[in-house]
Amino acid sequence: MKMSLFARPPHKECERIRLEELADDFLREHRVNGRKSDDDAEARWDIHLKSFFGDLEAGEVSSSLLTKYIEFRQKEGAPSATINREFASLQGIFNLGREHGRVREVPMFPHLKEEAVSEGDLEDGRYRKLVDYSFQPERVDQREQGSTSVATHRA
Repeated sequence: MKMSLFARPPHKECERIRLEELADDFLREHRVNGRKSDDDAEARWDIHLKSFFGDLEAGEVSSSLLTKYIEFRQKEGAPSATINREFASLQGIFNLGREHGRVREVPMFPHLKEEAVSEGDLEDGRYRKLVDYSFQPERVDQREQGSTSVATHRA
């Protein structure tokens, strides 16, 4: 029987690899390639994902288990956006495992609807000051003239 150098391990062996092993590979790859999300990915794994998934084998992660994780994290008060980011890390772990031939299948990860984030909410008093400041006549003149020099402002 002829064997390729790039032959994948038997299906059983792929599904028996522990997620902690896959996560180690994923985090190492992040560090080696200097990815900006390195600290976030490591924190997500260490703080939340490892305790729930770390001892499991890749083949044990199913849709129902992912739903149980969602319920678990929601009971802890985690926002949907946080859970989605955790799933993105976990999916990255599986995808890298598949690229390296250590996992054959990547589970389907649910995506939770995220709340619209409104940035810069102001209290009424601060909002009023901002509105008053923005409609001062001298400010309107400056906007109409475009950019002005520092010397003009000091005069």
